[in-house]
Amino acid sequence: MKVGDTVLLKNLKQTGEIVSISKNKIRVKSRGVVVVCSADQLSEAKPSKGSKPQKQHLRGTKRSGALEIDLHGKTSSEARDLILSGVNQAILAGYGEVWFVHGRGSGTLKKETAKILEELDVVRRFKVSEANPGVTICYLCG
Repeated sequence: MKVGDTVLLKNLKQTGEIVSISKNKIRVKSRGVVVVCSADQLSEAKPSKGSKPQKQHLRGTKRSGALEIDLHGKTSSEARDLILSGVNQAILAGYGEVWFVHGRGSGTLKKETAKILEELDVVRRFKVSEANPGVTICYLCG
């Protein structure tokens, strides 16, 4: 497998494109999600004719139990849609955490992220990352 190959994500039963490969992690773009996985979680797949790659905002790994959502450059409305969609996808895929990468900037997306997460019953708690204040970590119930 190499960058650019189309693969099948076995656990999600979706195809995607390999965007990067490091030691034991392979990043695959699929339907707005960048999933970080190992080679044994993938199989080769043929790309469908006429399909175009979509802009990716999400990535995650079953191994770490976290899904990461990139909110950089989004409006509050766009961020809200990505946050709600990401939390739903994380729950459906069995992730325990969602990392919202809003950046340090003006703090608008950070505040919007907190406001939305406070409204969700499926969120057990959330906090700003100690290692990177441009990231809010959300812990899901269950």
